[in-house]
Amino acid sequence: NTTTAEKDETKAGISETSKSSGEHEPITIMDGNRDYAKLQELVKEKYPEINLQVEAYQGNNTTEYMSEQLETGDMPDIYSSTEYWDEDLQKEHLLDLSDYEFTDAYNEVRMNECDVDGSVYLLPYDYQVISMAYNKTLFEKHGWKVPQSFKDLEQLAPELEKAGVKMGVSLDCLPGYGFQFFFNVADTVYLFTNEGRQWKEDFLDGRATAVDNLQECKDYFQKWIDIGLIDKRYVGYSLEDTKKEFFNGNAAFFIGDLNRYTQNDDGTGDEYGVLPYLSADGSQNMYIILVSRYYGLNKELSEPGNEQKLEDALHVLEIMSTM
Repeated sequence: NTTTAEKDETKAGISETSKSSGEHEPITIMDGNRDYAKLQELVKEKYPEINLQVEAYQGNNTTEYMSEQLETGDMPDIYSSTEYWDEDLQKEHLLDLSDYEFTDAYNEVRMNECDVDGSVYLLPYDYQVISMAYNKTLFEKHGWKVPQSFKDLEQLAPELEKAGVKMGVSLDCLPGYGFQFFFNVADTVYLFTNEGRQWKEDFLDGRATAVDNLQECKDYFQKWIDIGLIDKRYVGYSLEDTKKEFFNGNAAFFIGDLNRYTQNDDGTGDEYGVLPYLSADGSQNMYIILVSRYYGLNKELSEPGNEQKLEDALHVLEIMSTM
């Protein structure tokens, strides 16, 4: 067993001296839509010997590809993920990072969520606030009142219909998003109450069922579907075409990851505002905090012969943890 002194020595930091005088093998990381130029710059500045090589994923579904990487173990040195996947797969294919000093830089609550039997395999790198977007320009043009509750939305619906504007566009074209939307809406009804928190613990321990406890959430989510905020017609759309529905001014609200808050990339055109997920009477509106990227290390780095690569990869995570 590892002694406390040995763990403290590991946690105190990573060796500052290279174990090899030769050229270092590249440390690879793959992603579909992130710019790592600043990270590469910082790594090169502090550790000139490290070559951080970014491999761009060119496919249509980055999240699904990341899932396949973890399932097969066929991944770059630094594993990037948009989701917190199966814990058994984490144990099988990723390194335990819990004893390294750079883990202290992360939010304690988020780290507790990543705990796997006392170990941490995925670091919650940064967070995204999930909300509803609305076309601010469209609301100002028509003199519509920005809703503060679902009741307000119901009162707004006839005005939108009269103006020929859809209620909402939702990113149901992406796998898993409908499931995410359900629980975002459920937060405004039940899940953030004391009873809801207790249900989550009981459900995870097998002492409660979704059927018995989520009916109120289901009924409220159906109202979101009925009013047009969640619209299954977009299941067959591409991501680009779905967003165009909103960018072209065809809908008042957008549910999902918008990424920009103007109609055009250059900041021109309609402006968009943000709203929390709305509760029925406005008393329990919610902004949802979501980890947008997790990072881990390929377990193959711990195999004999990869000592230098492991050290370099740890240095990269060390720098990422300060950004």
